[in-house]
Amino acid sequence: MNTVTTKRPSPCTIDPDLGRCVAYRPGHQMHVIQANLIGHSPWGWRDGVVSTVTADGRIEVDYVTEPGGVAAWHHDDLTALLHPGTPVRVHEEFHALGAPFGWLCLFIASGLGKVPEPENPDLWRTQMTVGVTNLATGRALAMDHSHLTDEAG
Repeated sequence: MNTVTTKRPSPCTIDPDLGRCVAYRPGHQMHVIQANLIGHSPWGWRDGVVSTVTADGRIEVDYVTEPGGVAAWHHDDLTALLHPGTPVRVHEEFHALGAPFGWLCLFIASGLGKVPEPENPDLWRTQMTVGVTNLATGRALAMDHSHLTDEAG
């Protein structure tokens, strides 16, 4: 994998009244602006399969259509949602992971970098969407999302 960044993820910002992280930095909650940027650049996703997911938030995804993958981190324990072999999508430009439960904001430790913009983004117009963020979970969903699970939160 090619290194995209050598920075380390920032710590959580815990709101004492809510008892949870309220940070909108890479690896924490997804902001509605980030969700909309993702929705307006659908060409930026790469399909992959989870190879590693740990309780301390480490996630590794192997890409299925090109050699390489991504090593990332998320502040929540995702082992109840993701397992080795789970199909996902990664949008490295806007540091996001897409799965049936929605979109998560990732801290990308290494990967291939952003997918180049297409010559004619208008050809992607029918796949563009708007993202909404659930403030309780910090996850986002595309408005055209149709997969419903108990974890949708």
